[in-house]
Amino acid sequence: MPSILRYVIIESDFPGLIVYHRQPGENTFGAFTLKADAIMSLPEVSIDVPVAELYEDAVFPDSAESEASDSD
Repeated sequence: MPSILRYVIIESDFPGLIVYHRQPGENTFGAFTLKADAIMSLPEVSIDVPVAELYEDAVFPDSAESEASDSD
């Protein structure tokens, strides 16, 4: 679909994103990853979002297990 310029995959096992963006003048996509401490820029809609904000209330399986073992 030529009108899609960028799309984001939000990881569910850890805080991070994979951002796919259309290469200028081409019909191919490049990709890059962002970790929790990064800012995701979406210039097509003029917004910047801290990645950590997307995961604000998220609990991941490994972190829940380590928290439980810390309280023992």
